[in-house]
Amino acid sequence: MRTLSPKRIKKLPIEVRKARLHLKENGYTYQEAADALERHRTHLATVLAGKRPYKTLCARILTLPANH
Repeated sequence: MRTLSPKRIKKLPIEVRKARLHLKENGYTYQEAADALERHRTHLATVLAGKRPYKTLCARILTLPANH
C-alpha cells in the first residue's frame, strides 16, 4: 500500500489525522484495527486516506484501547 506524503497528510481533515495518530501510538496495524472495528481493511485504509466519509469510523477508532 502506498504511503501518503507529509504534504498530503497535512491536507487531511483533523479527525482523520487524529485517528491515524491514535492507531500509530497504540500499536495497531490496519488489519488489527479493522478486525477490532469489524470493518474490512481496505475500507479502513480508504477512510484514513481521506477518500471516503470519515466521521463515524474515526470516532470509533479514537475509542480503541491500546494494543499491547
